[in-house]
Amino acid sequence: MKKVVRNAVVFLFRKKEMGLGINPDA
Repeated sequence: MKKVVRNAVVFLFRKKEMGLGINPDA
């Protein structure tokens, strides 16, 4: 389960880096 959580965090972090702007917190 830890792996899944870590994958989700990395995925969100990458999204932030791309600057998609989907999350207002970005």
